[in-house]
Amino acid sequence: MKRILTLLFLALAIAGCKKEKAQQNTPEQEPSVPIIADNLIGYWACESMTSTTNDMYEFPDLSLHFSSDYGFRMIMASVVYDYYWSLIGDKLILLKDSEPHETRINSLDSKHMDWTTTNGNRCRLTNMTNILPGKWKCEKSGHATYFIDIDSSGSSSWLEEGTTETMIITWDMGISTQGRIVIMFDNVLYTLSKFTDDSLDLLDSSNAHVSFTRQ
Repeated sequence: MKRILTLLFLALAIAGCKKEKAQQNTPEQEPSVPIIADNLIGYWACESMTSTTNDMYEFPDLSLHFSSDYGFRMIMASVVYDYYWSLIGDKLILLKDSEPHETRINSLDSKHMDWTTTNGNRCRLTNMTNILPGKWKCEKSGHATYFIDIDSSGSSSWLEEGTTETMIITWDMGISTQGRIVIMFDNVLYTLSKFTDDSLDLLDSSNAHVSFTRQ
């Protein structure tokens, strides 16, 4: 499975970078929707990848990070890819030492992105940096339930159900070596497994399931 995903990703992000000669002779098309570069900034988790043969992989081990200084890191099934990024119209250009790699962005807002490589492979992603801030209910079997208010500044307040005293805890986000988004509350680390805009399925350090439900 790891080998299949790695090969698919190479097709998604690298192998499809060259255009067909016929395409080179056609005028550049304008993006169907405005593509705003600032919306790229943050940590992105892959919701699904679909190949040209319609093979679909849901929540694969693939995460990305776009930084405001144009750094780009992608980890896919434990393989790390580092590039610099730029945006020309709806074309995402990834630069390193070799020929630039090009991907077409079909749609992009502050929380969601859909892209297609020139060979037709498609990927849907969610910006977890912008999904996480807000009010959540945190539940874990056999443990207390907490109501959490997460601020985009990196601070969060935790209130245990049935109590009145809140705890202030700092948080941060990153990508694990396996290619999963991780969220760190002080020294406690949660690994993102599955997600929607309003629910997060996470694993703690002991691989116990923890759920966040938006309130």
